[in-house]
Amino acid sequence: MLSFTFACVAIIGLCYGADTFTVSGNKIMKNGEWVVFNGISLECTEYFLRTNLGPLWGIEHCFGGPAHEVNGQYWAIELNDEPQNVANILTKQFQTTNTITKVPFKSPYDQVIDKAMPNRHPLIRLPTTASTYLYDADCVTGNATDYVETIDLIVQNFTSQGIAVSYDYHWSCPQPSGLQCAAEGPAVMPLREFGSGNPGALAYWDAISKKYADNPYVFYELYNEPFLKPGLTNFDVYYNGVNGTSQWVGMAEIYNVIRKNDPTGIIILAGMQQYAFDAATQLAFMLRYKEDYGSFPTNVVFNYHPYQATGQGPEKSIQGALRMLLAGQTMAPVIFTEFGQACCAENPETCPNGAHGGCTNHLLGDNFVYNIVNMAYQYDVSWTGWGWFGTVPYDCDNLRSCYDMRNENGTGVANGTWGGASWASVWEDFVNNAMPKVKDVQQTINLLPNVEEQMGYLPRPCIMGDYNLQGFCGLDLNISVDSVSYEVFGGDSIYQSVLPGMPPMGACHSQGCPSHPCGTSTLCG
Repeated sequence: MLSFTFACVAIIGLCYGADTFTVSGNKIMKNGEWVVFNGISLECTEYFLRTNLGPLWGIEHCFGGPAHEVNGQYWAIELNDEPQNVANILTKQFQTTNTITKVPFKSPYDQVIDKAMPNRHPLIRLPTTASTYLYDADCVTGNATDYVETIDLIVQNFTSQGIAVSYDYHWSCPQPSGLQCAAEGPAVMPLREFGSGNPGALAYWDAISKKYADNPYVFYELYNEPFLKPGLTNFDVYYNGVNGTSQWVGMAEIYNVIRKNDPTGIIILAGMQQYAFDAATQLAFMLRYKEDYGSFPTNVVFNYHPYQATGQGPEKSIQGALRMLLAGQTMAPVIFTEFGQACCAENPETCPNGAHGGCTNHLLGDNFVYNIVNMAYQYDVSWTGWGWFGTVPYDCDNLRSCYDMRNENGTGVANGTWGGASWASVWEDFVNNAMPKVKDVQQTINLLPNVEEQMGYLPRPCIMGDYNLQGFCGLDLNISVDSVSYEVFGGDSIYQSVLPGMPPMGACHSQGCPSHPCGTSTLCG
């Protein structure tokens, strides 16, 4: 078990004073050089001090917490070995060079492929529960310090090793309640109050951005997965909490609070619909903000969560993800801070204990994670996979819907033996490979939903109209998104999206795939 202390903890800004992260167009720059991020999302840091788990659960099964008992009292906030296991995976063989070989697309699909290559950079995503951070009394000390101090140690551990951290407001609870509410699931948006009279999301982000304003390696992920229904009325909730009158806090409110404390930190923004799978309202956010404040928000990255899994809609296909990311890249860099597949796997072994997980679609799901990463390397998208479940091994006793990225002993990522993604193949072919090559095994225009997506399938930038996303032609690549009113995007449903970003330039009616012409829309009449 490790107890981490760092010489730079008290003056963390001095450790990284020479490093800067900024956004230029749809690229993230580190010290003026283009980077994309590859990494791992932690899981359990949002709930590890729930009282029903016991005071030592975090140190034994998550990433840290109270470490031992003396005379009935629990003392010493420490980290266990797991953070260093994750750090090793992202440092020891992790390749940072820009030696990526992309697939040469034919015209017009090459119009959205950048011929330049980015450097690669490690990233950890850190889910937190905001109400726990501010108020919940844990079962150890009677206050929230154990949670805060453990989270602080985790951040210090990773950033001191040059690993960036996406600080994720994952959950919040309507009442501070002994941490039990973390089991009840997330709210649809950040809460204005955590219990009557208790300041909520704005107080949380004010505290976090003050603490980490001098550490450029800490990014602010405003809210994990908003889920509002489409329409301009709900967009007003998403944008500014209906001018601060709603029970929900809007993204512009949070953005402004963070910018008051940290004028340049990277901010990660999800759209308002379908659990972080909505490009239209992200574009509307940027356009509305400029209309209200005279300039665009700065250093903003757009976030999407594509899955192939039980409970996830068919729109979260690889083709749906491509359509979202291309629309997003017209105004910002793009990251997938979560993605995964449930128990789909090409050749899972049978568990001796009879355990098995379900799979809703083998054709699209068996290679989904691999193909998402493959696509990300072609289209310059950052990502953190979901997820690393603390010290719990990936084995037949813990299928966890096969999302667990950890192998049996924490020395590497899971290989998909018992179902789920072969993260080991992702690391071998891409992350730890000094000269990775994007795959294009089927070498075809986009596949129909009833055709298997083999390992290394690479979608083209054209509109199929399948996967619940309709087939509307969008804004022409020759026309700036800046010229469109936010209302055009703010009222869109993802199921009837009119999005920019698709080639060819100068011919919006040709954005469909050859077998699927796209239909007329408000942006392409």
